[in-house]
Amino acid sequence: MPSDSRPSTVDFDALTQRLNAPDFKGMNFARTAGLLFAAICAPGGLPLPRWFAEVTGNHGFKTEGEARALLRELTALRDWIEARLSAGSLPLPPGIELLESPMDNFAPEAPMADWARGFRTGHAMSEEAWQKSEDSADLGLALMSLSFFGSRRFAEDASQELVDGGMPVERMAETVCRLLPNAFEVYAAAGRATPVETDLEAPGRNAPCPCGSGKKFKRCCGERARRSVH
Repeated sequence: MPSDSRPSTVDFDALTQRLNAPDFKGMNFARTAGLLFAAICAPGGLPLPRWFAEVTGNHGFKTEGEARALLRELTALRDWIEARLSAGSLPLPPGIELLESPMDNFAPEAPMADWARGFRTGHAMSEEAWQKSEDSADLGLALMSLSFFGSRRFAEDASQELVDGGMPVERMAETVCRLLPNAFEVYAAAGRATPVETDLEAPGRNAPCPCGSGKKFKRCCGERARRSVH
């Protein structure tokens, strides 16, 4: 896949430090990137209040300004991932990459292991919408590849079920590393092709804004989200 330069709108180092900080009670940077990729690709898109709440988890923001600042940074990261997809580039932020030895990607500290866990969470959050997608072997293979390094048990089961007679997980890991670039494209294309029910009053827009302002989402951060999600 072609590469492109990093946009200046995302401070990757600062965001990584913030999400990986010991006192942050939500998802770390790699898991967040995986979830945002799934949120972007979900049929119709995953609403901002849902993914923001999932990323921040039980973190208690000290001020409304702190919540708004993180929301802006996460939205910029989401836009960066979406731009990479549109350009046909790998949607993995700096610092998230496959390790040279395929089996090392199962290690707890491996960035792709955490990315895959975040992706699986994001996909599960939009599972109902994905049920309307066309059942295809390509999508199934892409979903397996994107989830593979998130769980050694899942990977071992997939290695036995997807190949007649089974395959050693070590060989399947090598195969998945080769499949991943195409898996991003297949998954994103399937999400775009899946029919969705359109509604001018999208679910969640009357919910309180996740930034903590007390206003309705559609009257607060939803104004910005509408301009960039789709």
